[in-house]
Amino acid sequence: MAQQTIDIVRETERKAEQTERDAAQQAEQLLQQARKDAEQTVAHMAAEADKQARNSLQAASKQGESRVAKAAQEAEQEIAALRAHAQKKEKEAIACVIAELVG
Repeated sequence: MAQQTIDIVRETERKAEQTERDAAQQAEQLLQQARKDAEQTVAHMAAEADKQARNSLQAASKQGESRVAKAAQEAEQEIAALRAHAQKKEKEAIACVIAELVG
């Protein structure tokens, strides 16, 4: 009976050790999976931030192009107005010169 009890205790200890090894292995696997998941999450977040930065840069570039186009259009309008004003003054100057020569 004592041998049977010793055998049961040894078997129980063996099973406990195996359970402990299994638990340690499972814990390691869980840690590895957690690390992998964290790396993927960080990579995804970095890619998303990069995408948002590119979108912001593209939007800013379009806005800049729009402002440049608007400024160019305004400059062309101002140049046209100055030319029209210069032509008007030229006609007035010619009329004054002719009046001085004739007059």
